[in-house]
Amino acid sequence: MEVTDLDRLRDRLGERIPDGGSEADTMFTNHQLSDLLDRNDGDLEAAIFEGWQIKVAEFSNLVDTTEGTSKRSMGDLRSQAQAILDELRDSSPTNRRTRIHTLRRN
Repeated sequence: MEVTDLDRLRDRLGERIPDGGSEADTMFTNHQLSDLLDRNDGDLEAAIFEGWQIKVAEFSNLVDTTEGTSKRSMGDLRSQAQAILDELRDSSPTNRRTRIHTLRRN
């Protein structure tokens, strides 16, 4: 089976389809992932970055809940997604700038 950019995008977004499941069991449908690739002119890295931006926005809507002795810290999802987004931003080839130092002659 050939691995496509859509498969790579799904994998890099941590959106694997569970065994026996379907794309409906993930945050992104195949159509949404294809749209991400199309909007970014097929640039996989740009689509991954935008996908993580979407995940951060979605996770921002979640709240921590406590029921009896059970606690779910849903806000941690946003923090973790933001950390991945920041890492992607820092490692982006477009974010690497050439540094030019001043030369001095004596």
